Amino acid sequence: MNFYNYFINLCGSSHTSPSRVALDVGLSKTAVNGWKNGRLPNDSSLYLLANYFFVPIETFWACDDIAEKRGVDAQETSSQPQESNYPQREQMRQEMRILFDAAEDAPTSAILEAAALLMRYKEQNK
Repeated sequence: MNFYNYFINLCGSSHTSPSRVALDVGLSKTAVNGWKNGRLPNDSSLYLLANYFFVPIETFWACDDIAEKRGVDAQETSSQPQESNYPQREQMRQEMRILFDAAEDAPTSAILEAAALLMRYKEQNK
């Protein structure tokens, strides 16, 4: 299954429109149009979506088009944990460790709100 079809299935299962999901996690509606037209989300967006839908990130990595982009066979992805583009906690900048520590006990809604804020900052400073 490709990413967009999987995303649409998740939206349907949660009775939420794709545009609403994008807005809820701090992405734009245009991102959804891009995905519909074959663009693929970056790892940051995949993490936001995985948290939103309460699914492991590996379920997105197992999508045929994302696995291909990552240079991994989709069958291997679903059965093997993959290395993330994110550094191990010990290798992170101190402020990133502080952010992760603060998020550890936070409710999902607060984490998604903080992630959306950071994504908006990133978009504004491109």
